[in-house]
Amino acid sequence: ANNILYDSYNLLGILYVELGEYDNAIIYHNKALAIIDDSIMPEEFQSRATSYNNLGFLYLNSKKYLLAKEYFQKGLEQKNLLSQKPYVYSMLLDNFAYAKFKLEESKQLPDLFFESLNLRDSLNIVSGIFINKIHLSEFYASRKDTVKAIQYSKEALQSARETNVARDVLVALKQLALIEP
Repeated sequence: ANNILYDSYNLLGILYVELGEYDNAIIYHNKALAIIDDSIMPEEFQSRATSYNNLGFLYLNSKKYLLAKEYFQKGLEQKNLLSQKPYVYSMLLDNFAYAKFKLEESKQLPDLFFESLNLRDSLNIVSGIFINKIHLSEFYASRKDTVKAIQYSKEALQSARETNVARDVLVALKQLALIEP
């Protein structure tokens, strides 16, 4: 029953983030986190890491980058995360790097982005690869490296067109327009 309740709270939190209702999202993500019972829920589900990522993503969306970074860091610190849930690890890593980028903390960048991208590439996580390349494009644009910024935008656009996800195509085109008006 705990697993079902956890999933329900988690999904409600995600839905409220999508709707931009961050206060409700925080309530449900915290409920999901609070219900994690290590004696019942198998460690390999990595529920804590998932919840920390969701809370971090929420704060990232509401431009509270320091809080976001803290949650991503907590997620990355979960035991056996890389071996048990590599796709959650890669997501946390990219999000952590992006929060650092938004805080103008250049240490470990762009290396963290590339570490996440390589992992996503090896696991063939197409949606993750897309967002990683958008983040890299933003990173290089901020460094005035227009060539690399355009390269990653175009690769992201190509990826979005292959998967035929309209929202991703728009995100990639918007990013390209920012670099190449």
